[in-house]
Amino acid sequence: PDVGRELIYKIYNRDAKQQAAIFKSDLMSLFKFAINFDKSPEQFKKPDFYCVEINPINEIQFDIPKSVGTRWLNEEEIHKLWNAPDLPLNTKRYYQLAIAFGGQRVLELYQCKDKEFNFNDDIFTIPTERIKVRKRGDHMVPISSLAKPIIQEMMVSRGKVGHLWPHRDRHDEAAHISTIRMATLRWCRKNKIPDFNPRDVRRTCKTLMGKAGISKADRDLLQQHNKADVSAIHYDRYDYMREKRNAMDIWTSYLVEHVLNQTSNNI
Repeated sequence: PDVGRELIYKIYNRDAKQQAAIFKSDLMSLFKFAINFDKSPEQFKKPDFYCVEINPINEIQFDIPKSVGTRWLNEEEIHKLWNAPDLPLNTKRYYQLAIAFGGQRVLELYQCKDKEFNFNDDIFTIPTERIKVRKRGDHMVPISSLAKPIIQEMMVSRGKVGHLWPHRDRHDEAAHISTIRMATLRWCRKNKIPDFNPRDVRRTCKTLMGKAGISKADRDLLQQHNKADVSAIHYDRYDYMREKRNAMDIWTSYLVEHVLNQTSNNI
């Protein structure tokens, strides 16, 4: 445990507490795999392969400050972000689509592939394996008039297996979200805008969609925050696409009228 503690605290003591927790979790998983392998039925009466009896990382404990996010962007900040000439192109495209799609969860959008966009019906289908609330199956989001040309442009440079944000070196994988986080931080500090991260766009859209007159029920549908009761999970198979499209149309009109087509001084 001393070796594991030293490795973890090297990360923890540089004030990267969340990363330390992730690293600790990864180490615990490695030891757990080794223990489970040696104790599996397939290894019965065979010599241990890993020879691990306990998981020493379990003994390492530390607290992580829990912070509830409150940051959201106002209309002027969205206007600047959408039109930013000094953001890397792929980062700018991510934020444009995140806003246009009404604040879908970060990785649900960032790891998307070209095959998930149906332009005949204008539907973006986020597959079950990539969504947080999986009990209702795939999450379908209308493709708005703002999102469509951006997606089509990005498909020209999509990755080997269709990722819209492919990894720089491994084109069969999606890029890592840290690329956007770091680019965002640099942009905020350069432009003297309070720091925000990709997740804050979800809160931004939730807030401003309410200002645009979209009901909370329809905002929840768009962001897949609808209630997970027995009826919704097991019986209600309606896709609510009509309600989602109506909400998306209102959101798109609000963005065009009150944010994108305004000068910063008039917002």
